[in-house]
Amino acid sequence: MNKQLNINVNLMNLLNQIKLSIAMCAVVFSVHSVHAKTKVITVESIEALMEAAAKDGQQVVMKPGVYAVSDYLSEDRIAKLLAAFPPQTEAQQRPPRWLLHFGGNNNYFDFTGVTIEINTELYDVLPYGYTRCIFIDGNGNTIKGLTIRNTGPEDKGSSGNILTVFGNNTLLEDVRLYVRGSTYGYGDLFGKGGPNLTYLQKQSGIMVAGQNNTLKRCKVFSRAFGHCFYIQTQGHDTRDIVLEDCYAEGAVRSTNDILSGTGGLAEALSY
Repeated sequence: MNKQLNINVNLMNLLNQIKLSIAMCAVVFSVHSVHAKTKVITVESIEALMEAAAKDGQQVVMKPGVYAVSDYLSEDRIAKLLAAFPPQTEAQQRPPRWLLHFGGNNNYFDFTGVTIEINTELYDVLPYGYTRCIFIDGNGNTIKGLTIRNTGPEDKGSSGNILTVFGNNTLLEDVRLYVRGSTYGYGDLFGKGGPNLTYLQKQSGIMVAGQNNTLKRCKVFSRAFGHCFYIQTQGHDTRDIVLEDCYAEGAVRSTNDILSGTGGLAEALSY
């Protein structure tokens, strides 16, 4: 009798293990099925990219190449851009002003081999506020492999940054910035915060707010007066922000070199 009972118990345990294995396989198959159903969207222009960036739950691949924001921003698009900006209020003295906006949620963007060029002359298009050239305020987005490069006048900054993350659960991976502009090469030798001897035209790289945001292997090569990476609350909860294996680069020179130079800002200010 005991022998038969043991056989029955072992058989039941075996059946339960089989059921569990089948259930786990079903879960795995279900997860893969969901990913398989997510259609990969290929975009070949900034216009198509912005259309995708406003939607949710996509896998977006941009065709490798160099894309100039100035080619995208026609007069009509600039008018629509200005109309979309939040107003300046007493509570928000410097509202965000962007050139490209990623407002959708849970998107994966593969920018491998893609360079987006931002001409510094475009800063004049934007009204008063906080310039955030590429503005990500959607949640759960991944930006992979993007290179952003400044073109245009080298002495022109926006008093803002090139890329801002406001959304939560964002991953920036292998993103590179080549930033230039402002009164670079002098630091804050001529003042900061006022009164200043000259307008600094500060130009920063990547700013992060929001929760659970991660930057992996991101690099900022700065030739502008401003932060390479910085975290600010801007009214957001900034818990669990991680910078992993990131790199910041600028050039350094001595005060003596600055003051001995000719034809530069120090000489112009009789400093």
